[in-house]
Amino acid sequence: MGFAQAAQASGRQGGSRSDLTISIAGSRSAWSNYTLDGITNTDINFNLYIVLPSVEALQEFKVQTGIYPAEFGRGTGQINASTRGGNNAFHGALFEFLRNDKLDARPYFFKDPESPNQTAPLKAPYRQNQYGGTLSGPAWIPKVFHGKDRLFFMTNYEGFRSRRSVPSFFTTMTPAMRTGDLSVVTAPIQDPNTRVRTPNPTGTGFTITSTAFPGNIIPASRINAGSKYLLDSFAPLPNLQQTGLPNRNYQYLVKTPIDKDQFTGRLDFNESTNSQWFGRYSWTDELTINPGVQKNGTGLYTRASQWVLSNTRGNRPGLNESLASTPNGRSCEA
Repeated sequence: MGFAQAAQASGRQGGSRSDLTISIAGSRSAWSNYTLDGITNTDINFNLYIVLPSVEALQEFKVQTGIYPAEFGRGTGQINASTRGGNNAFHGALFEFLRNDKLDARPYFFKDPESPNQTAPLKAPYRQNQYGGTLSGPAWIPKVFHGKDRLFFMTNYEGFRSRRSVPSFFTTMTPAMRTGDLSVVTAPIQDPNTRVRTPNPTGTGFTITSTAFPGNIIPASRINAGSKYLLDSFAPLPNLQQTGLPNRNYQYLVKTPIDKDQFTGRLDFNESTNSQWFGRYSWTDELTINPGVQKNGTGLYTRASQWVLSNTRGNRPGLNESLASTPNGRSCEA
């Protein structure tokens, strides 16, 4: 785990699933096949998982490699999981997993050799909350219906909120450069208004010549107002002192918010001793903001849903142990 995902998976698919990489039996991360409750749970683009249920909603999982039953097929490795159902007793659970920089030690700071004037930051702000709950039991409507031994339910919700900040560096123009003073640039900066095209003596082609700005200083009157507005809006002034050409002269904290929500609901119905049904619906969505400097940045929203309906049926009483599950389901994402 922890190696790079398939090319473009992060930018195209997004979400934390593009950062979770698993190699089974030495295969590539995109060579695994995922199933959930007997139906495919594998994204068709990069073979990532589609729905990742909360741990509280899972009954069991199995990782298979090598020679496995033909009902699975496809990938080198199989990751098969099943959700839990309800029973005759009510069960509930609430959970919260908290991370906070107030509880963390100050990290060791490695100075960047390209930015010798950088300052060692204090602990970067970090807030993470992973919370949710599960409720299961028999379907029950007081004085109307009680599903003991017949109809059961399980519902689960999990939320994830992360607010993390990490130190980063950016190269921005100095105040002098913003006014047109580019004297620190060694190469001559040509004045486009002095361009002259001269035909070659041979009669084929031509030569273009121009005159450089004196001292590499562009007159303030020649600076485009629109370009100046964009520069002032999206490129901050440097906060690290440097001499010569600017290089990683702006230090800042990148604040990356991640919001995730997911829900799983399941119903189990014992029609008879020879027939058992279950149905499940799951949805998940995730929003990640990848900020840049000042007003720059991108947002990526991922949403997926999945449902499954399954029936296990025997030909005559007493043969349920040898029955095969016949699930039908659908997965979709946006």
